[in-house]
Amino acid sequence: MSVRLPPIGFWSYATQDDKASDGKLTELRLLLSRELQAQYGREEVRVFQDVSAIPPGAQWEARIRTALGDSTFFIPLITPNFIQSEWCNKEFFLFREREKALKARFHGLSGESFIFPIYYVRIDGVEAFSDELLNELHRLQRLDFTRLRLKDYGSEAREKVAQLAESICRLLRPRWDEASGTEQPGPVQSKPTEVADLKAAAAEKAAEEAAARAAAETAAQEVAARAAARKPARGLPVVMLLTVGGAVAAVLLLIALLSGQKPQASLVGAANTNGSQPTPAASTAQAAPVQAPAPQSDPAAALVGSWSIAGLGCSKPITFAETANGLTQTFGGAPPVNVHALASPASGALAFRDDDGTRYELSGGKATITLVGASRPEAMTRCAG
Repeated sequence: MSVRLPPIGFWSYATQDDKASDGKLTELRLLLSRELQAQYGREEVRVFQDVSAIPPGAQWEARIRTALGDSTFFIPLITPNFIQSEWCNKEFFLFREREKALKARFHGLSGESFIFPIYYVRIDGVEAFSDELLNELHRLQRLDFTRLRLKDYGSEAREKVAQLAESICRLLRPRWDEASGTEQPGPVQSKPTEVADLKAAAAEKAAEEAAARAAAETAAQEVAARAAARKPARGLPVVMLLTVGGAVAAVLLLIALLSGQKPQASLVGAANTNGSQPTPAASTAQAAPVQAPAPQSDPAAALVGSWSIAGLGCSKPITFAETANGLTQTFGGAPPVNVHALASPASGALAFRDDDGTRYELSGGKATITLVGASRPEAMTRCAG
């Protein structure tokens, strides 16, 4: 049977490089993801990036291994920090094992490379964590980004990204024949305790999601209560009672309405202590309260504006705007991307997804973004002004 490789990639980088560059590595991954999607077609292309600076631990490591075990191409961002990082070295060689398993499963892949290095900062003379990694990198074709990283990603940078996307698509587009008697390679596992780690990670993730749903439901209830408190009472006289006696009558009418009793004309007359005659509106206010439909607000309006994400800060925000064609999102000078409202989750949060597959949620005054392939959502913070 001939099949295509799943279009799932792994973005391997040193977190401190992304922070030092004010998020330019994340920006570059977004540019590549969009270009890959444009060249590959309608099936969703995912490029995993762990945007959280989580200290290495068993559960964190299990998530990374699972993502590596699902990936069919690997993009390391080569810098001095990368080659000196023990975990970046580990990611590289874990994917090497994944690559060997894929080549054993499919005919015709023996001469293909699944690793597409981007040289981001020169590493000449830098002492690496592993000489073996340097030897492997020297044998691979690479995309040189060392000069382009020093300025905004303009047309020249986008051309380089398009070339890289074309090379990856040449691996992903063909159908490859499966070798007989082989099984589909699963997630990368290098030690028996990995199964327990994965189960623990799944349990932790389920607990986090349950806590998030509970918090969102509580926030939604608070918002609904505040909205109900602001709604004007229905069934009160339309004409304002301007005298002191009229104000007292209004209070008595409200008490009667809340207790479920019909207000009586004599009640108003008794309260009208200044000697004036009861107003016709007050003396005839006997209709049952009428519930007006709740005003329908545009959910997209809550997202409009500029937001900082994942350590990028407001110097490189993600910006949402309402246009004639609907809600759009722009980031890092890239063309606008359409954003669509989704059916609200059970929590009552507002949910959106853009054409690149990135998901956004707003709940209880808090906002999150989930990048394509990311293991968990990240907080978004609205930028001032």
